[in-house]
Amino acid sequence: RKPESPLACSRIFTDLAMTDDATFTLQSFKTECQTMLECREDVYTDDGPELASLIEKAREAIHRLDATEWETKGTLSERGQALCLRGQLLDISPTYEAEAEKALIKAIKFSPSLVEAWNTLGCSYWKKKDLASAKNCFTCALGKQKNVTSLQQLSMLNRSLARTSLKEAAHLVEESVQHAKDAISMDVANCKSWYCLGNAYLNLYFHKSVSEPGTLRSALKSYHNAERGDVPSKNPDLHFNRAMVYRYLEEHHAALEGFSLAGQIDASLPWSEEVESLVALTSRLHELVLGKAFLKPKKLQLLVTSVNASEAPAKLKVVGVTDLVAGKNAGVCVQCRLVQGISKGNVVPLHFVVVDSFGNCFALSVLGMAEKGIKENSTLTVLEPILKETKFTWKQKAIEYLCLRVEGPTQILVSGLHPMGFQVAPTLQTTTIS
Repeated sequence: RKPESPLACSRIFTDLAMTDDATFTLQSFKTECQTMLECREDVYTDDGPELASLIEKAREAIHRLDATEWETKGTLSERGQALCLRGQLLDISPTYEAEAEKALIKAIKFSPSLVEAWNTLGCSYWKKKDLASAKNCFTCALGKQKNVTSLQQLSMLNRSLARTSLKEAAHLVEESVQHAKDAISMDVANCKSWYCLGNAYLNLYFHKSVSEPGTLRSALKSYHNAERGDVPSKNPDLHFNRAMVYRYLEEHHAALEGFSLAGQIDASLPWSEEVESLVALTSRLHELVLGKAFLKPKKLQLLVTSVNASEAPAKLKVVGVTDLVAGKNAGVCVQCRLVQGISKGNVVPLHFVVVDSFGNCFALSVLGMAEKGIKENSTLTVLEPILKETKFTWKQKAIEYLCLRVEGPTQILVSGLHPMGFQVAPTLQTTTIS
């Protein structure tokens, strides 16, 4: 049974350490180490008491290993396994350990087909920042035997390599997605594989030449599958990255809850900045929409009457934002004028406050376009608009406004034309998707 927490592991190790010497075998020691390594998977911070306790137990296990002759007088297979266990125990440390690398290289010499040794050596090289050697190790492990761990590590490593090779970045991230999918195909219940796939999809979204919200939804589904039923994950990065996806999809309340949960687990994450930023954005949109951007009635009416009705496609009926239903509205369009821009730069998404041809004030969010593509003095025609009804309460503050979501330049006309020359790939904001 996998322990519920790293602290539970300490009790298990104590019991195993009391095993009678007569029954202390390489196999029983391997079982003990495997329990310890599984516990390492459940420790998500590098400076907490759980990891410190785990490292101390690993040192004790190494001392017990030193008292045996498995590494020097056993069969080649036994020597390889013993050295591999030494390397794995040393690699529990969050930092590079030269002794771990040394032991693992020896293990592979004695037992070249030992997949665990190849995988752990890859992790050691990764900590050493030798990414090329790390990738070679994981690839060699796959060559010996197809296994979930190698595929997970390659999925993560490819994303790290993508940050150092802009020319190959898109291809590396696409490979990252495929490695995670291959891992899932081997074990559909493996939560870490689903988490890897979620991160891979989130990375892929930012390496596409155009915005593809469907990729974000795939990331969201993967993160959900990374949790066991109704039990929330203890992985703060999962909650943080999923909250970022919710933010991009403008599910603001879910995003705020996710950032806050991530911060409860790991206060070192930039969760409070994200919460403050999102509360500020939604509060500002709420105030501007409710107050019709605080424009004088005469100024607002001038904007309404300046909407060019002739720019609407003949096949679509022009309606007001209040005539729409939540989600996509086929067969209609909404014409509006820009009142005020909220976002600056290539953020995801851009936000504006606009007024439609019926005098309704609402928010407009735009993905996959540069800010200068939305021209201040032009009529904007949103085609078959996607309506999002934002309504939630956060810290006793009520937020409510209507928003039309434009998921690319093909869904909007600026002065009667698609702003195709203003397409941009979205910019990656704060995430923990390494």
